[in-house]
Amino acid sequence: IHERQGHAHIALDYDQDALNIHLEKSAAGSVDLANAYSAVGVQYTALWQASKGIEQQIKAIDNSPSEHDGKLKFNPDRYLRNRGRSYFVAGNYDASKTDLKGAEYWQTLIHGKDSHYHGESAYMLGKIAACEDKLDDAYTYLERSITLMSDGKPTHASVGAAKFQLGVVSMRQEKDMDALRLFKDALTIAQMNEAGKKTQADSARVKWRMSQVMERQGMTVESKAYREAAEKTKTTLLAKGLFAKGEGEEQEYDSLVGMLYR
Repeated sequence: IHERQGHAHIALDYDQDALNIHLEKSAAGSVDLANAYSAVGVQYTALWQASKGIEQQIKAIDNSPSEHDGKLKFNPDRYLRNRGRSYFVAGNYDASKTDLKGAEYWQTLIHGKDSHYHGESAYMLGKIAACEDKLDDAYTYLERSITLMSDGKPTHASVGAAKFQLGVVSMRQEKDMDALRLFKDALTIAQMNEAGKKTQADSARVKWRMSQVMERQGMTVESKAYREAAEKTKTTLLAKGLFAKGEGEEQEYDSLVGMLYR
């Protein structure tokens, strides 16, 4: 629950407690212990402490069997995706891409071709491509992620996050109307999920980006309204002290949402 709401500090406390229990009661080489290491790593990364996140994902991987068929009883794709996320936050894009490629191998083996998890990998590859200024590649990856993650779950938060990121890429390509359309879709999904997630954080992040597009398009009144609504939500949430401390406006909004949806 806290992870979905972006409460990384609380989520880390719970996940660390779970890891401590497994360190005491679970045998080395158990899937429970590996999963616990990985969960802690995700929360460190959510707190922008990527190096600690990488360390925990390495422990999850090291706790897994080295033998191929033995790995199938664990979650090797998850550990690699999570370490790929940590490498991404650390700015090591090559290492992130290597892990995501490895994750796709296991995803196909365990979950079949073109699974939801392939959508998660495509999402990360799209973000990496955007950071590398390969905007056409980013657009292609993010479109693929939307297709795969929306299968059977068209209003899942992951789909909203992918539409949001695709909107950001469209902004950078100066396709403002496409960006605005994608942001509106992302906002609709975020608002549909607000009751279950018990937070308006996702909506605030989308409104912030929408205000930027509206400002560029001369929609001054609308831009001001969306920016003020976004800033009000952000200020209220950050005042609770439950979120990671981001550097700059973009990280502040990212800190409000769960790690998987940044």
